[in-house]
Amino acid sequence: MFHEENNGRMIDHEKYKKELEKVHKELDTLGDQYSQLVEDVTKMFDWADQNNRVMSDEEFKQKQMDVDKDMENLAISKEKDSDGIGKMKEMEKLAQELKEMKCIYRSQGEIIRNTRKERGGFKKERD
Repeated sequence: MFHEENNGRMIDHEKYKKELEKVHKELDTLGDQYSQLVEDVTKMFDWADQNNRVMSDEEFKQKQMDVDKDMENLAISKEKDSDGIGKMKEMEKLAQELKEMKCIYRSQGEIIRNTRKERGGFKKERD
């Protein structure tokens, strides 16, 4: 009897070791995947840091001057094109209003059709 119990314990211990090995292998693969993800994220942050480097004061001033010149040129060109643009904006507003009206009429038509269908169903039920 002692030997049978001991044999059973040995078999259980071997099953336990096999399961433990599976868990350790899975843990190792998950650890490898995690470390790979960490490396990928650090590479992404390094890449972002390289692309978003801080500008020096001189570069910032030069960039600001370029932007100011572009804004002045844009303002001058807008003054020239303001007449044509104003007409185009008015036409766009009218087109937008017509589109909205069309959508409203379409939805109202659908509501009326659905209401009529429901009324027809009620009439049939009453009869």
